[in-house]
Amino acid sequence: MTRTPPHAGSSLTTDESVHEFVSDLIGRAEEPRFWMLFLDAEQRIQRDIMPVGGIPDRPEPDDAERMVPMFCGCADALDADAMILVLERRGPRAFSDADREWARTLREGAARADVDVRAMLLAHSGGVRWMAPDDYLF
Repeated sequence: MTRTPPHAGSSLTTDESVHEFVSDLIGRAEEPRFWMLFLDAEQRIQRDIMPVGGIPDRPEPDDAERMVPMFCGCADALDADAMILVLERRGPRAFSDADREWARTLREGAARADVDVRAMLLAHSGGVRWMAPDDYLF
């Protein structure tokens, strides 16, 4: 299922603008899923985003490889230059080991698909927070 975000075409050139956009779009977590938001070369949000629901608590070992066709297909269809990934789950603001595993898996899938990740964020029960690479890559 794709969804058209509010303010499609908005330019997200700063980390603050990315955080604000994701907070407005997703807000507080509702269900376990991740979101793909695509940006063009001028860092404008594209018309379609894709929430992927029904994800398990932890990724499977081959999930990064299984994401490659989806990441490639979406990025190609939208002529995207980069994407923003948002992990959504109910719970506290603090990162869990499962959050870190999902972030690494999503990042690896994007790298295998040769799609740049502009940002990674976590939507939790209290809102949205930034996930810097130092938070999940080690």
